[in-house]
Amino acid sequence: MRTKVFLPFLIFMTLALIVSCEKEDSNSKTTEKSDPPMVMVNGTLYKETGFVNGNVTCGTPDGKIASTITNGVPEKNDQSNFGTDYEYQYSRDGLLNVRIKDQWIIFRDVDIDNDEIPVDVPHFKGKVVYGLQDEIHVKILELPEEFSWIFQNRSLDEIKDIRTTIEKLYPPKEIQGAEELEDQEVILWFDGRVEKQDLAISSLMELPKVYRIEMLTKEKP
Repeated sequence: MRTKVFLPFLIFMTLALIVSCEKEDSNSKTTEKSDPPMVMVNGTLYKETGFVNGNVTCGTPDGKIASTITNGVPEKNDQSNFGTDYEYQYSRDGLLNVRIKDQWIIFRDVDIDNDEIPVDVPHFKGKVVYGLQDEIHVKILELPEEFSWIFQNRSLDEIKDIRTTIEKLYPPKEIQGAEELEDQEVILWFDGRVEKQDLAISSLMELPKVYRIEMLTKEKP
């Protein structure tokens, strides 16, 4: 009698274990994605750089992603590995802009060995006017005209200082505190979003996404 009761129980446990293993294997496959976002256009394969183009304010898209694959590398024109119906525009040599969530994301030809930040990424020249621990306040000294719209076309005197951290300092530098950076001139690269611009608010502006704070070498007198 015990054997008859135990045998169905053993079969049930074995089946449950198999189903559990299959589900775990399936989950691991769906979460596994080593390939970065890529798209093929006119026979050229482009890879996402992670940077936003802040210099695209108008213009007609040159095309739209028509098909997608779940994993791997796209092999057909207008095909990506991250979805469909995304519009794209041709950019500078070797670059392509793809509109994702109301931002034009820059993609670069995979055959180009270059990790420099493209010039169309929003940036400005500034000066560190205050530093404490890991926080710095930056005053904008020079702003390329094509990015003035980001700051509501205000004059430099009207633009408030920016508060950020030294996390993206480049080249990386060991310092005891951010106060060591006071008077340091920098080029700050960001994604074009700015918070607390309202002049009626006394707090400094903030940038949700900073790519790099590039320290400039001081010219010798």
